[in-house]
Amino acid sequence: MDKNIQTYKNIADGIAKLLYPHAEVVIHDIETQKVIHLANNISNRKIGSPSLLQSFEVEFEKPLIGPYEKMNWDGRKIKSISIAIQGENEKQVAIMCINLDI
Repeated sequence: MDKNIQTYKNIADGIAKLLYPHAEVVIHDIETQKVIHLANNISNRKIGSPSLLQSFEVEFEKPLIGPYEKMNWDGRKIKSISIAIQGENEKQVAIMCINLDI
């Protein structure tokens, strides 16, 4: 994983804290397709859970996707936006998803 990912984890924590209790921020590792950071868990996932990125009908190669709506595990509507995180070689290494409970 990219050495700068800690900065993005800090940003995720800040966003989740500001929008608590309504927002969750998840960072997905592209290579492993797993959740590597989770701030204010509202999706019932854990660190290491599968990202399930392939289940979305959006193009994750773009730098910014959304906002888009999806259904949370408990049936509540979630409005989300996904942001590409580039590594040192400018290759996409992770995706930060902000999920807002609406």
